[in-house]
Amino acid sequence: MTKQPRLVVRSYTPLRRALLTGGSLVLVLMALFVAVEWGRSNAGFDSRGARAELGELHDRIHDMEEDNRRQRLKLAAVETQRVGQAREREELARTIGGLQADVARLTRDLAFYRGVVGESANAPVVRVQQLRITRGPSADEYVLHLVLGRPLRPEDTVSGKARLTIEGASVLHQMFRIRWGAWRALGKEKQTELIAAASPALAEISSMRQPFVRA
Repeated sequence: MTKQPRLVVRSYTPLRRALLTGGSLVLVLMALFVAVEWGRSNAGFDSRGARAELGELHDRIHDMEEDNRRQRLKLAAVETQRVGQAREREELARTIGGLQADVARLTRDLAFYRGVVGESANAPVVRVQQLRITRGPSADEYVLHLVLGRPLRPEDTVSGKARLTIEGASVLHQMFRIRWGAWRALGKEKQTELIAAASPALAEISSMRQPFVRA
């Protein structure tokens, strides 16, 4: 006689199993959280104070980031101003260099025109261009050849008198030589005596008649 297998019927509820499993996990996690908090409280850790301090630290970090951003903006503005001032100084230096060059050029022009005006204002009316003396018909006569020029307005006519003075013509061919060694060997008294003796002769030579000169 064969034995018939038994039929076992079981209920299948997957949702309830999932709920039980999830609930068990939540309970375990809550138990772990309670245990951790209990351990912290026993160790002297204040979670509320830590959260408050963490909030304060976040606020300080935010304030420091804002201050850092403002400082970066100020630094950028200062850098821009510095670059602008450097460019302004370069432009000013070029302008000063150009002005100095203009001043030097104008100074040279002014000196040139002052020279022209000064020469024109101080220029003589008549200038001696050529002077030549030749021997005359007699022994005591000489012919003077004088060429005058006028720098300004040479086409105008100028009249006047020209005064000619010839100095030393009477002693032109008289040469004297002094022996200085012998003269220094003499005493003061002897030198004075010789000078007194030679003075009349020298005065006579100086008073000799000047030769006649005609122009």
